[in-house]
Amino acid sequence: MLEPTKGIRIIRPYKKKPSNLRTLEGSLYQEGYTFVPGTARKFYPRVDSRGVIRTGLDENSPKFRLILDTKAREQEMKRVKLLKEYYEGLLDESLEPNSTFYDEIKENGFTLEDGDNVFNMENPRDAVNFYWLIETEMVAHSLDDIESGKVNTAQVRYYVYNDEVESKVTFERKKKINSAIAALDKMSNTKRKKIQKLIGLGLPADSSEEEVYNGLDEYLRTPSAALQSDPIETFTRILSYSDDLLDVKALVKDLIDTNVVRVKGSIVYEGEHVWAKSIEEFELYLTDPKNTEEYEAFKDKLKNKMRINSL
Repeated sequence: MLEPTKGIRIIRPYKKKPSNLRTLEGSLYQEGYTFVPGTARKFYPRVDSRGVIRTGLDENSPKFRLILDTKAREQEMKRVKLLKEYYEGLLDESLEPNSTFYDEIKENGFTLEDGDNVFNMENPRDAVNFYWLIETEMVAHSLDDIESGKVNTAQVRYYVYNDEVESKVTFERKKKINSAIAALDKMSNTKRKKIQKLIGLGLPADSSEEEVYNGLDEYLRTPSAALQSDPIETFTRILSYSDDLLDVKALVKDLIDTNVVRVKGSIVYEGEHVWAKSIEEFELYLTDPKNTEEYEAFKDKLKNKMRINSL
């Protein structure tokens, strides 16, 4: 791990593959650009709930309230305070959020290029700019934060690049993907169909074994940033269900999709009859062995509805 006041930091453009490659954005992506060549992006400091700028060097920032562990919160506040005092000593300037030091930054902003933007952390002005830039929410703290869905990819334009960390993250990510695909290989096609249904891949009921497998395989290899959620976490969570719960959840999904039951607000209806106050409550009801008769009845209703729909 690099010392916070030593070495360099790199802020790199985040190149997200567009859904449509026939657009200007798609053409730029294929050429290896994020922006139109010759252009750059100018950023300005964000303001927090107190009405002062987010400097990244403010131990009194409201963001620390989100750290629930008292000891961890105090340690982080102390770390930031020491960092601020270190750079204040080098600059002979106050780095409090309302300091006049930031006036020029607030007026002129900071321009990031479509490439590696290098910050020398031994240069106090470089360091100060680095810290407030990563508070803008447009610069992710790492590529992992983007790919794991921890940040809003609709906002993020850059991320802090770290070769050592990213190699480790890529290694761990590949291990998780390989583990998930190994589990996929071992399961029956019937179970794969239920899992793809709950994930929401939308494959037709009569999809072949190859189509279901390929759909799940592609899903597991898709970056979280493209889905707004982590596919490995979703797959693993569904995989952890017991066979009985998986059967019930898949049945309920089919009942809703075919309008055998309807959901208004959160309430589950069949005609005018209210079955449950939520989908989760409906699933629990059907999972209960005391309600086996109703469970089997709903399976028959689904078969009849699907037979009618196929006519």
